[in-house]
Amino acid sequence: MSIIFFLLINIRVSKEHREQSQKDLNELKIAVAKELQTSRNLHTQFVQDIKDKCKAMAAGNGPSTGQKYKIKFLEAHLESTKKRSNELAVENAKLRRELSAKSARLNALEATLKGAKGCATPDQTRLEFNTLVKRLAKKTFSQR
Repeated sequence: MSIIFFLLINIRVSKEHREQSQKDLNELKIAVAKELQTSRNLHTQFVQDIKDKCKAMAAGNGPSTGQKYKIKFLEAHLESTKKRSNELAVENAKLRRELSAKSARLNALEATLKGAKGCATPDQTRLEFNTLVKRLAKKTFSQR
């Protein structure tokens, strides 16, 4: 008798599990159906929007006036930016050449100064150095 009772309880529990699973499955089916319908609606709307945009472009309705203004504005600034970039590149090359020339001149002056230091007295060297620095400063400022 206890075996039969145990089997009846197992059958009842299995039936309850099956009913709960069936209920969960039905809820899941409903949720999937809703999501599928939403997806279909979005797809339909997307396709309609694409068709409308294609028709508008085919009819010659291009960018709006505001968009045309923005495009012209950006094109104008692109041209001026390109022009200024080229000017800066030329100026940069010129400054690099000047820098290398001044660097060579400075090296020559330093070599001359070192040679003069060995021959001159300290006061005379200081005077010559100050005079040389003043002349170099005048040349540098006059070239600019």
